[in-house]
Amino acid sequence: MARIITIWIVCLTAVCLHPCAVAQNAQGWTEAGNLPRRPANGVLDEAGLFQRDPARLKAVTARLQEMEKEYGFQICFAIYGVLLDDNPTTRAGALQRAWIGKNDGLVIVYEADTKHFGYGRDMEGSATRSAELEQPSAGSIPLYILTPLLGRVNERLAGEQEQGAAYIERMTCELTAELKAFFQRGQLEQPKGRVIRLVMLLVGVICGAVLLGWGCKRLLDISEAKRTMVFHFPEVTVGMRLGAPYGGGKISTRTFGGESRPG
Repeated sequence: MARIITIWIVCLTAVCLHPCAVAQNAQGWTEAGNLPRRPANGVLDEAGLFQRDPARLKAVTARLQEMEKEYGFQICFAIYGVLLDDNPTTRAGALQRAWIGKNDGLVIVYEADTKHFGYGRDMEGSATRSAELEQPSAGSIPLYILTPLLGRVNERLAGEQEQGAAYIERMTCELTAELKAFFQRGQLEQPKGRVIRLVMLLVGVICGAVLLGWGCKRLLDISEAKRTMVFHFPEVTVGMRLGAPYGGGKISTRTFGGESRPG
């Protein structure tokens, strides 16, 4: 009887301490950095969804690598059978910080048991969302664009969660298609800006050339006016005396053998 009571006490103590142990484990998992390394192909399949269908895994990997190569946007999947110490959103946020960091990308965690998804960008917080609305970084997708984008993808895939690997492949197709459309719209808008800048530069060059031509013409007109300028001596009534073109008004003469007298 005493042994049975002791066993019940031990079991009751273990049950009471289990939530604290799980909380400490979750805190240590996210803070201590005990995270798996980022997979080279972008898919961490802890649930083994693709073990019997490697062709689908190859197709998913090809799409993820295409997105990173062409647009610099990294997409990573982490697939778990069941998460005991946290939830998909918390795990996705931790993996987002570990795998993507400050780069442009998205980590998606899928829990196969509950069919729930978690997105790493959801862990950024309201302060970061406000900063993205005011000053979005170059080449990044702000949350006010990414959130409805993911919503459209989930609407198209509603009711397909039971398909496992096929569901992940379909989600990859829909997500990459939406992201490509977003990036292509951005690329189509860039030439318009370049054309506007080119037109403004051309107008500035033309205005500068006009001002420069007007200035050169003004200088030439001033030079030509000085070159053709003629100076005229005034007319006088006194004749030339001793080689001087203009004599004085009073002349004296001297004769030999006589007295001089004013002229």
